[in-house]
Amino acid sequence: MSTIREATSVRTTIKRLAVLSITVVVATALPAPASTSRFAAWQARRDDAFERLHVTRALVQTGGLSGAVRAAAGLANVGIDSKAPPAPGPSEPFGDLVAAVERAEETVRRAVDLAAVDPADVQQHVTRLIEAGGGSVPAAADAAVDQSALYQAAFVIAAAVDQTLRSELPSGHAAGTAVTVGCEVLDQHPALCIGGSGANRYEKDYALLVDLGGDDVYANSAGGADPTRNGLGVSIVLDLAGADRYETSLPAASGARAVQGAGVAGVGMLVDAGGNDTYAATSTTGGVPAQGQGFGSLGFGMLADLAGQDSYRVASLGPAVGFSPAAGQAYGVLGAGVLVDGGGNDAYALEALPSSSVNQDGVLVVGKPYVQGQSFTGFPAAAVLADTAGDDIVLMQARTAPVADDETRPVAEPSAGVEGAGYGFLGGASVVLTGGGKTTWTATAVARAPFGSLGADADAFGVGELGYGALHDAGGDDAYVVEAISRAVQRTVVRTGCGCVDALAQA
Repeated sequence: MSTIREATSVRTTIKRLAVLSITVVVATALPAPASTSRFAAWQARRDDAFERLHVTRALVQTGGLSGAVRAAAGLANVGIDSKAPPAPGPSEPFGDLVAAVERAEETVRRAVDLAAVDPADVQQHVTRLIEAGGGSVPAAADAAVDQSALYQAAFVIAAAVDQTLRSELPSGHAAGTAVTVGCEVLDQHPALCIGGSGANRYEKDYALLVDLGGDDVYANSAGGADPTRNGLGVSIVLDLAGADRYETSLPAASGARAVQGAGVAGVGMLVDAGGNDTYAATSTTGGVPAQGQGFGSLGFGMLADLAGQDSYRVASLGPAVGFSPAAGQAYGVLGAGVLVDGGGNDAYALEALPSSSVNQDGVLVVGKPYVQGQSFTGFPAAAVLADTAGDDIVLMQARTAPVADDETRPVAEPSAGVEGAGYGFLGGASVVLTGGGKTTWTATAVARAPFGSLGADADAFGVGELGYGALHDAGGDDAYVVEAISRAVQRTVVRTGCGCVDALAQA
């Protein structure tokens, strides 16, 4: 016969309260002058934190896309020339936007030394440091990127998009019932694509892609700049209308490692001006991370949806082969990640849900899912997630693959981790801004394995771990849930003749 023992422990880490408690104890033990001085310093830091938060909200709400770039630059303490470029003279349609992309490409080429650093190595280093609870920025990585140049390139493009949206835009070809693959108005791959007002399906990556309307499908990187993979230091998508579907499997067909407004050693921007849209960036290949939707790694990534009821999902669903990371929806490492939603009732999901696999030794591998995003930064960088209005549902979850109660194979030690919703680590600054609607937030990490496993950890909703993290909600009836659950399963076999009653009671 066999019996099953299951133990469940829920562990909530409240680091900020622990730090506050230590500060109070130390302060009461000091002489009065030192205590007063330390309290004054704490007040100054607090005042500075709130000032940064309110400046960020003001820039995002009133400054357009270029204001969002300025907000991110301010959080990262990066200086840029925030003067708007001069208004363009008469030119061909979108000529000013083309010129802005060309200027930005020149700047980006000087901004990142790709011979000195690989963005993937930097992201893995961030994960290791978080697990270790501290560390330092790799000197080679810090020296290899000029963040000021990256932000300047992003600002030039954002200001040009703002100007374009204020201009009288050309009309596309008459909408038809058939789906057009590619760009029927103008196709100059890989530099420029203009699609009409009908239904289009886009499969190639461009430096600049403008769609004039219609219900479109984007199977490309949709504003994913990754110069070593798809050859684009700058990639911009501007969709002016329609209920669009952004559906990309990672890596993208072009090789891009991050999609839908993502910069990997470049500047990527996806701007959708209206319609009820769906965004999905999914990895189903073991070992391939799911990354996108306002993602910057040694780069600047922005996704801006200006109207409509939208859904966003970044998901790692491949077989477990070790770490199964999902990162995005405002993620920045030595760069910036920005996601701005202009209103509507929206749904966000950032998930790492690996399926199990068996290694060559017959060990069941259930994975180490890791989720970082919905405003997460590591190292000097910035992340901004702003949803200005509507009733929203926001989910982050990392779950190891399930283990059957009658499993007899050895199970590899798993772990599950979630960090986000305003999480600033090691010099990073992350901010979440929401409107006055009803928002439901859930951050869940679940690990299922034998006793003695590493377990689960979840940190969310304004966490500053050697960095700056903030969540500011403007009103409404909201719910916040943080769960870190480690369920352990052990099988005990009771042999005939051993005293089954006693053995069963022990099991």
